[in-house]
Amino acid sequence: MIFLLISFSITISAQDTIQPVCAYPEQLPEFPGGEMAMVKFIQTHLEYPIHMDTQGRVVVGFVVNEDGSVSDIVIKRGLCKQADAEAIRVVKLFPQFKPGMQNGKPVRTRFVLPFIFKIASD
Repeated sequence: MIFLLISFSITISAQDTIQPVCAYPEQLPEFPGGEMAMVKFIQTHLEYPIHMDTQGRVVVGFVVNEDGSVSDIVIKRGLCKQADAEAIRVVKLFPQFKPGMQNGKPVRTRFVLPFIFKIASD
């Protein structure tokens, strides 16, 4: 009986630490400096893969956690291995966001972001 009680309390506390992901919080997460700062960050850090001759869009999904960190990075729509890997690399470089808020409390929030790969014409 004691063993069951202990394992039950461990299960409860483990579930308490896993916060659900909110798709549409009252206040969306915000990149430091806003949307234009995020665009500039991506433009500065995104490197067109040398051996890639494909153009198109990679859509990356990730979660902005309660502390503003980024986790659970996934490719929602891929282009090719090189472009997908480069988009993931840049998302991993993101600084902490201002987290999404729901009822005055920070919440884990889903975020989806497109990356455009286009060969510049001379």
